[in-house]
Amino acid sequence: MGPWAGCADSSGERMNFLLYPGELGVSLFWLLLTLGAVLLSRSLLRPERTADRVLVLGTALALTGSYLHWRVTETLPPPDDTPDFTAALLFLGLEATAALASVTSFVLLSRQRNRSPEVDSALPWWPSEGEPSVAVLVPTYDEEAEVVERTVTGALQVEHPALEVVVLDDGDRDWLESFCQSRGVTYLRRDEHHHAKAGNLNAALHHLLSRDHPPDFLAILDADFVPHRDFLERTLPLMANPSVGIVQTPQHFFNPDPVQQNLGIGTSYPDEQRYFFDTVQPARDGWGISFCCGSCSLLRVKALQAAGGFPTESITEDFLLSLALQEHGYTTVYLNEALTEGLAPEGIKEFVTQRTRWSLGLFQIARSRLGPLGANGLRLRDRFSVLDAALYWTGTFSFRLAAVLVPLLYWWFDLVLVDTDLPAVVLHFGVYYLWMLGVFSFLSRGKLLPLLNDASQLIVAPAVLRSIASGLFSRRPHPFEVTAKGGDHSQVLLQWRFLVPVLAVLALYLGGFAYGLLLPGPGYRAGTDGKWIVLFWSLYNVLVLGLTALLCIEIPRPPGDTRRFLRPCALRTTGEGPRPGRVLELGLDNARIRGEDLPDSGEGTLELPSGPSVPCSVEEDSERADARRLRLQPRPRDYDQLVALLHSAPRTPDTLTYRIGRLLRDLFRRLATPAREMR
Repeated sequence: MGPWAGCADSSGERMNFLLYPGELGVSLFWLLLTLGAVLLSRSLLRPERTADRVLVLGTALALTGSYLHWRVTETLPPPDDTPDFTAALLFLGLEATAALASVTSFVLLSRQRNRSPEVDSALPWWPSEGEPSVAVLVPTYDEEAEVVERTVTGALQVEHPALEVVVLDDGDRDWLESFCQSRGVTYLRRDEHHHAKAGNLNAALHHLLSRDHPPDFLAILDADFVPHRDFLERTLPLMANPSVGIVQTPQHFFNPDPVQQNLGIGTSYPDEQRYFFDTVQPARDGWGISFCCGSCSLLRVKALQAAGGFPTESITEDFLLSLALQEHGYTTVYLNEALTEGLAPEGIKEFVTQRTRWSLGLFQIARSRLGPLGANGLRLRDRFSVLDAALYWTGTFSFRLAAVLVPLLYWWFDLVLVDTDLPAVVLHFGVYYLWMLGVFSFLSRGKLLPLLNDASQLIVAPAVLRSIASGLFSRRPHPFEVTAKGGDHSQVLLQWRFLVPVLAVLALYLGGFAYGLLLPGPGYRAGTDGKWIVLFWSLYNVLVLGLTALLCIEIPRPPGDTRRFLRPCALRTTGEGPRPGRVLELGLDNARIRGEDLPDSGEGTLELPSGPSVPCSVEEDSERADARRLRLQPRPRDYDQLVALLHSAPRTPDTLTYRIGRLLRDLFRRLATPAREMR
């Protein structure tokens, strides 16, 4: 035999594989073909075109049907294997529910509407004798002074001649009443605190309607949301259509949410609600079923009167309000422009509380007269809207939890819930999953990464499922849990309530790997395809669980309104001239600047171009030798100018999409840096 005999044999094997690839080779071919189609769709198709969306989502619908057919007909264990078959049926039911939720979302996402051109081309529609009057309502309960004062100051800077700011205090705080008097703002408190936020808004509506000249419109701002000064300039034109009852705008945030903060990706990954506000709501508006999200909305008072005020049957009165107004012929439209900015939940506990309230409120709506099966005057598409939301909460979160727990049944109890081989998994699941990734990438354009989305869903899944059961089956009143905002977040905090279950499941996986892979035994330890399929599934779950565990370690964060603010400045200290520098971060009571020859300490003034000159004290910075931290002591006029500079000026938020390279860099930095040193 010559020296090339081995190469000849190898070449012959490769030729045989190409000519007769076998089942796995065929499956890999279809997987690569799907990858090519995904990449081609990214370059040739545009999510703004309805035909392109229909093509992409229609393919997704077909693949979903094909996948479910394969699951039902080819992957279930034999019926005589009772434990495996029973568990497999339960899991298949959860998977089918999640798939049905995907199908309804495919329908909704097949079109979208952009109303910005309507606003751009609109002329003032109101009579020449005067602009419509608007009352900006700020409902508040227990928020800290700095939170409410910031919102009120920003609301006073909204550009509209017939404007009134009204603070609705359900916390009966005398200091807030004094503050409102000092700012010329209307202050209201009610005698009885029934029906939480909806009751507070109804009390204010009753007060305003008792006047000789009630306002024409109400702008609703949660106590932690600051409007841009052009909020009414952009939303009022859409009220030219008398059938529009609500103009909803997206919610943007000036602080990182817990997912961004605890994973250290605040500047490389968008906030957790971006996909909903930038992708889902425009699509719903394309069907005429966008809904009110409470804050950052403009409401027609006549529509509210027709509906009898704010509904109180659900703790998510905003969604229910859209349905109530629709029943009386008033629609909700969505303007996807950044016109406000507020505080995202600052901790995992608050994050979970907020999502739990949303899911509970949705199922209160589903069970109410305005639910999909209720005797009401809603259109079929409105009923479908509620059904889609209900399927999202039930299907997505139940399947997310099951998908993490099911492989453990294999490792510990030798239960086979998906009885198939590797080529079939690659062909059916691989092609289906890869196309789904392409769909969400195509629609969201960098707003959603499935791995991070899975982790954020997993951490709230148990609480959401409990709230769904409560909303469906419990008739007792449910208290309105306010999402706490503000407070001190300067220390590392371990959220053991959420972390312990995650660590327990991780331990079960590690133990299962040792038991199933290292110890000799029959069945799944014999090296079958099933073992490798479940191993890949399990490793993905371990990665998700690891990220979820990181979410439970809350790293220190600066004060809530501190944000990156890169622009020139000057620092003037007593007896010396201004020293040029550059602002790195700026808040209402703090700043961080860098520059040459900056003093290490002392008193001075921070001078901001086109902004205030604010008295401050200087401190050294522990991170950079050429940087200094400033404690600002703004005077009243300085405070107003800082609010205008930081929050009221029209701007597009910094992080709207992710870049995978920068995101991976930040994730690796988070893993390599102790939590106490993160910031």
